[in-house]
Amino acid sequence: MKDKSHGIKNMEIEEQPREKLIRYGASSLSDSELLAILVRFGTEKADVLTLSAQMLEKSGGLHYLADYSYEELCEFDGIKSGKATILLAAMEMANRVHFRRRKKNISITNPDVIFNTYGYIFTDKPQEEFWVLLLDTKNNVFYEEQISVGTLNASLVHPRDVFRLAVKRSAKSIVLMHNHPSGDPEPSREDLLLTKRLLEAGDLLGIPVLDHIVFGRKRYFSFKKENLIK
Repeated sequence: MKDKSHGIKNMEIEEQPREKLIRYGASSLSDSELLAILVRFGTEKADVLTLSAQMLEKSGGLHYLADYSYEELCEFDGIKSGKATILLAAMEMANRVHFRRRKKNISITNPDVIFNTYGYIFTDKPQEEFWVLLLDTKNNVFYEEQISVGTLNASLVHPRDVFRLAVKRSAKSIVLMHNHPSGDPEPSREDLLLTKRLLEAGDLLGIPVLDHIVFGRKRYFSFKKENLIK
């Protein structure tokens, strides 16, 4: 029989995260308290708040926990299939809300901004996705579009498709983005050849490619940062 002695309901009423949320609002809760509401029960060795705090400490915080896969979540003590799926669903909902509320006119000052702003798009994606960001004269993003899904090659990503929207919307420059589902952002030979082809097309059209970011697991590769784009 499952031991629920460390569940939230066994805490003092005023200490229960759900009661605090109702009385004072969700913003009054700590990260571990928010997580505890989803996890619900602890283990024989740790109450639910301790378990939640341990999960955050081991993962590095909510930002990194959001990148955990089903298998990785199930490696935590007390986290089985049911809890793992609840956590994954909650994180995906947060990602979608963030996507819809994301501020427009993001200024692209360095690749870190791109990684931190758009990384959630590629989280746990099983296939490569290629996106283009359209920038104005001040390097502000005013539009983004997915170009293709699947292993990158010349047949899937054609300069015509990449620059069609840029020309139509009078973009002054663009930034390319795609992911590596393996988690290793090191560019492949195909990535290098494709980037070279798109750089040449951008030069001909007068719409320069400012950078190409390859998203991996918690890290990225920037062609600009590595001096592969001048």
